[in-house]
Amino acid sequence: MARENQGLQIALIIFVMLFIILSVTTFLFFRQYQEAAVKAAEAEEKATTADNTARKIQEDFNTLKGYIGEAATQTIDTIGEDFRSDMDNYAANLPEAQRNYREALKDQTNTIRAKDASLTSEQAANEALKQQVAQLEDTKKPLVAQQKQRADQADAQLAKSRSDYNDARASLTDEQSKQQQQHQQRLQEADKTAQGLQAQIDAHVARIDELQGQLEKTNEKIIAIVKPTFEQADGKIRWVNQRNQTVWINLGRVDALQRLTSFSVYPADTNDVTKVGKKASIEVTQVLGDHLAEARIVEDEPANPIMPGDVIHTPVWAPGEQEHFALTDGIDVDGNGKSDLQMVVNIIRMNGGVVDCYVTDEGQRGGNLTNDTRYLVLGDAPDETSTEARRNARRDLLNDAEQRGLMKITLRDLLDKMGWKNQTPVVHFGREANPNDFRPLPPEGGPKTSSGTVSPLFQPREPLRGSRGSAY
Repeated sequence: MARENQGLQIALIIFVMLFIILSVTTFLFFRQYQEAAVKAAEAEEKATTADNTARKIQEDFNTLKGYIGEAATQTIDTIGEDFRSDMDNYAANLPEAQRNYREALKDQTNTIRAKDASLTSEQAANEALKQQVAQLEDTKKPLVAQQKQRADQADAQLAKSRSDYNDARASLTDEQSKQQQQHQQRLQEADKTAQGLQAQIDAHVARIDELQGQLEKTNEKIIAIVKPTFEQADGKIRWVNQRNQTVWINLGRVDALQRLTSFSVYPADTNDVTKVGKKASIEVTQVLGDHLAEARIVEDEPANPIMPGDVIHTPVWAPGEQEHFALTDGIDVDGNGKSDLQMVVNIIRMNGGVVDCYVTDEGQRGGNLTNDTRYLVLGDAPDETSTEARRNARRDLLNDAEQRGLMKITLRDLLDKMGWKNQTPVVHFGREANPNDFRPLPPEGGPKTSSGTVSPLFQPREPLRGSRGSAY
């Protein structure tokens, strides 16, 4: 019995201890729960306050967005870009520190007020002008009435003139219709006539082509007939004075010889001057008689002197007549690349010739070919640097000369056969220098290099025969 009570006591003690522990534990947990509940309530209150504050700030922010014209959904970056753009566009004249919407509005307001003041002044001036215009309108009303009366009269006159015009036009239309019919009839008749004339034109064109061919053949025959006179001598050397470098020739006043005429001198037995090189050149200084003239020796060869009986010739002059010439472009005597056209014209005129036509290096044509024009003197041909006008002018002159059957001779051959020599040669230096001016010359009086044509003095002599048609 005592053991059972002891066990009960132990169990009771354990139960009491467990109860006490459980009570203490429950109290502690309850106390912590109360503290946690208080903290949770405080936290919830703070969160509510923070949410309300954030909501207020967002509402204020959205309100500010609306104040500056931005949507509530716009981000701060987008608003910043719009702000900078607005400042650049509407407040560019403000300092950087004053660039905001308030200052920008103030600046624009001041500007608008200034413009309003200026506009008010302009409006006042405009009103004054309106009053002046009104006064002028009142002044011109009588004039307007007078002009209106005149306009009414003019309208009436115009209506009458228009009626008369319509009547005249109707009459003219009838007349034109009649003339049109007559014109059609004439056109039909003209077409028939034109067909007949076209047949005649075709026949004439064929005839012209035929005559052109005959003309070319005739020109060839004329050249063949006339050309030998170019090869005959014009006169002879009668006496020679080597000491005074003077000769006398058998040409004079009757032959229409002029002073300063130049001749080339050929050996006495020369029948064709084109096939023999000249031996000297002379220039007439005095005309002494009908068939006598004095000339000075311009150029000769001491090894082959001028002798009495030597024949003389120039293509520029013929006894009793004047030779007519035409000159192309490229007339360069000294080879310096510059035109010597006027010099050659003067030389031909001094020798009794006539220049009918010439072409300058600029392509300008002077004079015209005539029926008396006999020779065409050919200068240097144009190169790739020459102008189109020069090429065209040279081509046209060559075509005209070909149609007229002119005899062609180069400038060098002309001057050589004339016996002309440049008495005052000019040697150019620098870019205009001519290499031919610096070639070595043979010693004075010494033998010269052969030109390829053997002098008749070194050929077997034959009896002298005068050419047909020659006076010698």
